[in-house]
Amino acid sequence: MFGDQRYTFAEMATRIDRTAKGLMAIGVQPGDKVGLWLLNQPEWLDLMFAIAKIGAVLVPINTRFRTRDLEYVLTQSDCAYLICHDVSGPIDYMQMVRAVVPLPAVGTKITDPDRQKMRAVITVSNERHAGTIA
Repeated sequence: MFGDQRYTFAEMATRIDRTAKGLMAIGVQPGDKVGLWLLNQPEWLDLMFAIAKIGAVLVPINTRFRTRDLEYVLTQSDCAYLICHDVSGPIDYMQMVRAVVPLPAVGTKITDPDRQKMRAVITVSNERHAGTIA
């Protein structure tokens, strides 16, 4: 249950499977570290269980963290992927991500010598952002 939304175990299993297939389609593999920087929402649970189902490692990131904190977590954890909001209320998550991760102008593959393990940033958003996977 989330707010007024209710999900059966079967519905959750379907959502988790769909999310895991989507993550695998973009390249998430067993052992990859995946940073999850989202507010409380149903997708957080889908992603948490999907990451575990793949055999990847969940790196939960506090939504109160800001640029310096995000940089520290990404550096210390060697995240291959970061999943985040673009904006939430007055907080511009993409601005903070861009300050830490040099997103490509074309495509979505990150090629930064300082973040050799980072492969992509995934946004949970209805909008597309250059250099990210929506």
